[in-house]
This record gives sequence, structure tokens and C-alpha cells, in this order.
Amino acid sequence: MKLHEKIYYCRKKAGYSQEEMAEKLGVSRQAVSKWETGEAVPELAKFTAISKLFNVSTDWLLCDDDSEPTAQENNSTDASVRHNLADEISDGCISIISKLWRAYGWIMGIIMMIGGAGMLSVALFGMVAFVNMGTIAENMFDAFDYGYGYGDVVGSMTSRVSTVPIVGIVIGALIFACGLVFFIVHRKKYGRK
Repeated sequence: MKLHEKIYYCRKKAGYSQEEMAEKLGVSRQAVSKWETGEAVPELAKFTAISKLFNVSTDWLLCDDDSEPTAQENNSTDASVRHNLADEISDGCISIISKLWRAYGWIMGIIMMIGGAGMLSVALFGMVAFVNMGTIAENMFDAFDYGYGYGDVVGSMTSRVSTVPIVGIVIGALIFACGLVFFIVHRKKYGRK
């Protein structure tokens, strides 16, 4: 294959249009067209760019043989460039998240305290409601008991159900305490100096 045939072969194999190849090499589409028809030859500096773009050796481009292209020995393939770009993006994201954590991580402690306080208050409200409902239910069934002992059954049921708010109170208090500790530790570690 001649040089112009090799340029055309590489472009087609890579799936680039003449415009895309020209843009990547910093030349006009007409220049690429002339290279492929054999009307013109790329400048010497463009041979290196073409060989890097298609991952072929400059020797293969310049020799008039029919052998398959040989890959360059360096690691500047599109895959490695994409891999390096992905590494840079992930490193940048991790850096941003780390900075945000140092600056605003204490907000997590406040959120935990608010959640714990909310759970604690709902559980306390539930405790008061269950105790009052149990008393009302016991009195109501005692009034119409007629000796069957329904009031005692209702009283034992409400005392078992009232343990649910106690568990909520304990969990809410623990969440609030953990949030407070988290807030204090974060402010001491990353607080403004």
C-alpha cells in the first residue's frame, strides 16, 4: 500500500470521517482529502500525529509495503487516555467530596440530633397516649364488666403495647446522643482554627 492508501485505510478502520480526522490533527478537511487521494503529502510533523492517532508506527506509514500496521510501542492509545481521564475525574470527585465533608460534615451530626429528637418526641407522645388510652379502656370495661374480667385483659394488653414507645424513646435518645457526639468530634477534628 502507498502512503495515501494507508491514511485512508487507517481512517476507515478507526471509523473517523474526514472532518473528524482533520479536527483531531488540527488541519482542514481538504488537507485530509488530498492526503487520501495522493495529491499532497502530510508535513513531517503530521506523521507523528497521524501515527499516534491511529496507533501505528511512522515506519509503517512511510514504507510502501502491504503488511499490516504495527502498533506503536508507547502507551498513548485511546483506551489508556480514557482510563487516565477516568482516574482524573474520580480523583477530582473524591477531592471535592473530601473538602465538602471537612467543611460541612458536622451537618450530619445535626441531622442525627434532629432525627433522634423527633423520634424521642413521637415516642413520648405515644407513651402518654397509650397510658391514657389504657386507663380509659380499663375504666370503660370495668364499668361493663359484669364479672368477666375484661378490664384486667385490656389493662394487660395496653401495658404490653406501651413497651413500644419505651423502645422508641431509647432508640431516639441513642440517635440523638450519637448525633451530638458526631457533631462535637467533627467540629474538633475539622473545625475552624
